[in-house]
Amino acid sequence: MKQIANVNLESDSAGGTVEVTYSDDSFERLTCSLPVALVIANLATTLKQERATRIATGDRLRRMYTRDSDMITRSGSGASPTSTAPTAMNAEFMRLVRAVAPKYDNALPDTDPRLVALDVLRYAPAEAFSAVHPTPMSEIQLDQAIDVLEQVGDYMKANNIEPKILTTGDAIRSINADNASFWHRTK
Repeated sequence: MKQIANVNLESDSAGGTVEVTYSDDSFERLTCSLPVALVIANLATTLKQERATRIATGDRLRRMYTRDSDMITRSGSGASPTSTAPTAMNAEFMRLVRAVAPKYDNALPDTDPRLVALDVLRYAPAEAFSAVHPTPMSEIQLDQAIDVLEQVGDYMKANNIEPKILTTGDAIRSINADNASFWHRTK
């Protein structure tokens, strides 16, 4: 079936003319009674919209699974074959944590890094998290947490997104600094 690019309906007292233009610039012109012309135009428009919706849905699903493909094919050990994420609480893992939440200090050295990654993701800016992981945070598997944390940190760095402020004192200082810069006052 050819892809419809445009549907044009012209009516007069004798009936209607439906002109359908396809994506390859070919067209068909049908002359019939007005009610039949309206039905043909409505069907053609509905088919065009359905096709566009189906293509958009397929593209959305393809993007989602392409983005998460390395997370879906996890092995039993909890590490993706293509993952470079750390598996212990070491300096490399803390670098990932500090990229998303610089002042995060709630983890003990013997804590499972996957649990820490899930906890740190709660402090990630919503813009960065939703861009990296299209599903809600409650749907992140434990084995995906470190990879998602790494992707969120990379996205924040690439798009110059500042981390959220964790303490009240820091929040107040940030508000004061924003006010001072807005009113062009500096100390």
